[in-house]
Amino acid sequence: MDSKEYAHNKATILIVDDDLINIEVIFNLLELHGYRAYTINESVKALSEAEKVIPDLILIDAILPGLDGFELCRELKKNTITCDIPVIFMSEVIETFDKIKAFEVGCVDYIIKPFIEQELLSRVQAQIKLSFSRKNLEEKVKERTNALVHEIEDKKEVEHSLAQAKKDWVSAFDSIPDMITINDGECNILAANINAQFLLKAKGAVATKGYNVFHNNNKPPEPSIVNKTDISFML
Repeated sequence: MDSKEYAHNKATILIVDDDLINIEVIFNLLELHGYRAYTINESVKALSEAEKVIPDLILIDAILPGLDGFELCRELKKNTITCDIPVIFMSEVIETFDKIKAFEVGCVDYIIKPFIEQELLSRVQAQIKLSFSRKNLEEKVKERTNALVHEIEDKKEVEHSLAQAKKDWVSAFDSIPDMITINDGECNILAANINAQFLLKAKGAVATKGYNVFHNNNKPPEPSIVNKTDISFML
């Protein structure tokens, strides 16, 4: 995938360098290849500019007056708004460039000036690709997380509705003035309303776990026990 393909995404790149000529060269090169470039030549202003632009990548000259590139990168990584933005350092002399320190403060790559155009573009493209892939993955994780949250909320709502329906059913069941029992296929009593419970308890039925559930120790009550006002439902 070449850099032209990323032009459609209009990736933004912030260039921080006090060398105006170098800034112009990099700016023109990036714009030519479809990137949206921003420039700043003062490291102190770069922090606020990065917060405002939220670029996909930042190119920082390691040697800057005032706040140098290392300190600037460290401050960017401390900021919750800019901490995830990849940083590539630019340095003129490889011997004096502290690569270990650069990676310790949070840079992802570096390039030596004067740079070869294709090398700069390749390094930029690689980090933009990684940045976009990370953002895409984070977005998918976020979407999936939100979907799971909604599923859990829906499940809770259904459970609440079922619980309320059961409560309403039990209330209606108990409000019936007649004596009513619910039996299984073997005539075991599974449930009885309030009026029926008094009679079942008097005849030795045993209460078990659950609401208004009674099982007879031996056999279901004989018809004479619950007389003609009882209505039994066979399950």
